[in-house]
Amino acid sequence: KMSLKDYLQERIKRLLIPIIFGIIVIVPPQNTARLCREESNLNYFEHLKFFFTNARDFTGFDGGFTPAHLWFIAYLFVVSIVGGFIISKIFKSRIGENLLPLIKNALLSRFSIPILLLLGFTSDIFPSIIGKSIIGCLTIFILGYIIYQDHAFIDKIKEHRFKFLSTFVFAGLSGVIYTLSLRGENLNILSW
Repeated sequence: KMSLKDYLQERIKRLLIPIIFGIIVIVPPQNTARLCREESNLNYFEHLKFFFTNARDFTGFDGGFTPAHLWFIAYLFVVSIVGGFIISKIFKSRIGENLLPLIKNALLSRFSIPILLLLGFTSDIFPSIIGKSIIGCLTIFILGYIIYQDHAFIDKIKEHRFKFLSTFVFAGLSGVIYTLSLRGENLNILSW
């Protein structure tokens, strides 16, 4: 059981410092090397200045600032900080003491499948960054806290593991069908 201050310090040490290091030391040379294939008269130090002063397109295709392959660490940092505050301020308060049993009962009820599917589909409604839903990641983070903080809840999940396995298979197939049919105009099949 960590205090919020200890948790934030640990997240900064394990996530924020590595991503800052990576964005300063690892990403610019990779970005420059990619651009050198397209343009032969590229000066590394001129590009470095351009990299750190232009943040129009976070994909980095224009040579400007990007977290590149470190986007996941940035997402993990943001989700863990926001999720840590939500858990600390809501779920570890009186409101949380009343709310947690309701959520646990809902997740173990016969309505758990529609509830989880609804959470998944509604997270897609909110804006995403670089095509990834921060609300979806935050939802999974908070559900992980709710599930793993109670051993009795985990035992109940183990009792119904085949039901949950079939649910996840169904949800996975539903997600694929949803992606292929309803989001076809935005689909990039190479991203699979």
